[in-house]
Amino acid sequence: MLAGIRGMRLTIDRVDAKFKYDDKKPIGQQAGFADRLAERGTGRDAGARAQLLRRNARRAGCPLG
Repeated sequence: MLAGIRGMRLTIDRVDAKFKYDDKKPIGQQAGFADRLAERGTGRDAGARAQLLRRNARRAGCPLG
């Protein structure tokens, strides 16, 4: 039965990840995320940063936020 066991070694060349907006994090911490997105400035970082800032502005104006 051991002869049927196969193994593979994979190398990751690229990752396409989805940005998750974690509203449970404090707004100050999310501001740091926005700063790092601006610094990195690749791919869709500008759009993700803009959305993050919009969500935080809306949340900051909410009395329950």
